[in-house]
Amino acid sequence: MEKKRILIPLFSLFLAFSPVSPALADTVSLFDGSSYRGIITKQDENTVVLKTSSGEMAFQKGRVQRISFDDNDAKDQGPVRKVRKSRTYAHKEPLLACCVSGLIPGLGQLYNGDVTGGMLCLGSYCLSGLLAYTNSTITPDPNPPATGFATSYSLSSVAAVFWGLSFAIGLYSMFEAYNSAAEINSNLSDDEATLSRVLLSEGIRN
Repeated sequence: MEKKRILIPLFSLFLAFSPVSPALADTVSLFDGSSYRGIITKQDENTVVLKTSSGEMAFQKGRVQRISFDDNDAKDQGPVRKVRKSRTYAHKEPLLACCVSGLIPGLGQLYNGDVTGGMLCLGSYCLSGLLAYTNSTITPDPNPPATGFATSYSLSSVAAVFWGLSFAIGLYSMFEAYNSAAEINSNLSDDEATLSRVLLSEGIRN
């Protein structure tokens, strides 16, 4: 008898925290009046997938009237705030970010909203270019040609290093700006999916 008294509370505790436990489940309510409880594992523009104790069930959004989330599921609160905040940021064009960084290193980072990264790229590029220029030698040509440049240009090893550094900073800025813009768009897509789930839970269907 004592053993049963111990096992029953343990079994109840297991059910309470089970992934498909009704106590911690989402509820999908349909227009026909039926409802199903489980955990929503996937949602796209047309379908909602609910994992229940008997398996996964897919519902067309046209049939779904409302989705309710368990109040104890605190993990939903963070994404909701994140989604609503992220909607203030615009979609980025990776190719545009790459091109503007090719013209002026750091500009692509600024376009993506990374002010610190943009200023670092721009400042490093300008500094290395200035050092490359000051370590180069430009001398007047004693016998200037009738056409063309009247000066001669010699490139020292120090200047070559700084010119190479400037070129590398420019390439880095281009690739980083492209990847950063693509990552921003990916995060926005994930957040839009979460927002769609939130709006649906409030009775608003896409």
